[in-house]
Amino acid sequence: MTTAMNMGAFKDLLETYGADLARWPADTRAQAAITLETSETARNLYADFAPVDDAFADTKAPAGLAEKIIKKIQTS
Repeated sequence: MTTAMNMGAFKDLLETYGADLARWPADTRAQAAITLETSETARNLYADFAPVDDAFADTKAPAGLAEKIIKKIQTS
């Protein structure tokens, strides 16, 4: 039986993966869904993150940015 997760874990996952549960690790999604169903605090946190996800949904990093970051790390 799947149970709700504690709020600290829920918030950490929300901050890490955003409001789209499809991006969360597979083994946490069922618990997250139950947490959202049963916790007003979780729903409020989720609602706060959803607009941020929406704002960045179509944002793409400039071409070559990853390569520049890697090169900078390697030369530091």
